[in-house]
Formats: sequence, C-alpha cells, structure tokens
Amino acid sequence: MEAPKEDPEAAEKLKLWGNEQLKEGNQLKAIELYTEALNHHRTEAILSNRCLAYTQLRKYKEALHDVEQALYIKPDFAKAHIRAFTCYQ
Repeated sequence: MEAPKEDPEAAEKLKLWGNEQLKEGNQLKAIELYTEALNHHRTEAILSNRCLAYTQLRKYKEALHDVEQALYIKPDFAKAHIRAFTCYQ
C-alpha cells in the first residue's frame, strides 16, 4: 500500500474547516478534520490545533502527544509550548 501523497493545499483547507468547527464547539468534528489534514500534510499548526481540541475535551494524553510532535517539528513554536503547559495543569 502506497503512502498518501503530500497535499499541503488540502491540508490547509481541512485545517480551516477544523478551526471553524472548534469555534462552534464541535471538538470531535474538529479532531476528525485535523486528523484528515495530517494525513495530507503534517504541520506543527495542525498538530497544535488538534491538541487544543483534545484539551477542551480533557483528553490530556492525546493533547500532549500532539503538542510533543508539534514541538519536534518546530521547537520554537511558542503556541505549542503554551499548549503543552496547559496539558500539565
């Protein structure tokens, strides 16, 4: 089975839809959209956003996993450091 081809444009669209769902309080749908976006293109921003959705659902283990991956991609990503701190509160 072939790995899916990178598609940053599709990932960005899915991330934006996920952001809309998150703003409306639909964390589960947002997580679904962010996960699909990550299948197209893995970025620290998408991981950080999915972390936020998990945090809002109090799923701190999943949130921490995502934020750790975001920081691996971009160690100086300030928003991810803030979200990591939130996971430990």
